[in-house]
Order: sequence, then structure tokens, then C-alpha cells
Amino acid sequence: MDSSALIRNEIRRFLQSRGYVVKTAENGLEAIGQLEEFTPHLIVTALILPKISGSELIREARHRPATADVTIVAVSGRRGRDTSGPKSDASHTIFKEVDLVEQLRLVLDSLSVRGGIVADSRPRKKGLSAG
Repeated sequence: MDSSALIRNEIRRFLQSRGYVVKTAENGLEAIGQLEEFTPHLIVTALILPKISGSELIREARHRPATADVTIVAVSGRRGRDTSGPKSDASHTIFKEVDLVEQLRLVLDSLSVRGGIVADSRPRKKGLSAG
């Protein structure tokens, strides 16, 4: 999710507390490699990653049949920053400058209400946190 191990671990612990089996990646290439062997129900990724960008990771996930419809949460550095660069196909965007866990909780709660991944009937939800 973020190149910072501290933030990545915070998100991992939160997702595990919500019943997710979590895989983490330190960079975008590692995350894409994990998509070869792990089909997540949720992907949380920073937009700025080493090796390849979060936007490229999201594009790759959207082009794979197994992950095309997966909920993807992009983590952006700041709200209000110039966003004239390439747009991501993320389902949701949250911001580092605000409580990440609370924002992610709100996203997951909204999915539960709409019958999304949190209410999924599969036995264990899987998440990939890249960064």
C-alpha cells in the first residue's frame, strides 16, 4: 500500500481484524507477481510505488479476468494536490494525510451495505496491500 512498512503493517492488521487473509508487497512488480498466485477480493495500493506505479498496478489488475471487478482502494499522498496526471481506475481513493484505517473502514462498511466484498459468501476474504 505504501513503501512505508509502518503504514503497510497498520493496513494489514486492520484488514486481518476484518477477516481478510492479507498478502503484502513492497513494490508494484512484487504485487503483480502475487496476482499470479493469489486472487484477492480487495486491493489497497499507493499510487506512488517503487518499480511500477500504483496506477500501472491497477491497470494490470483491471486487465486480468480474475481481478477485473475486484474493489481497488488507491492511497494518494494528499487531497487537493494536482491531479492532472494519469487517472487510476481505482474503486475508491483514500488519503495518507487523514486517518487511513478510518477511511478504509468507511469504504469496507459501504461495500457491506451495498452487498459487496465484505458481505461476500466466500469463507475467507483476501486482500493485497502493495507498497
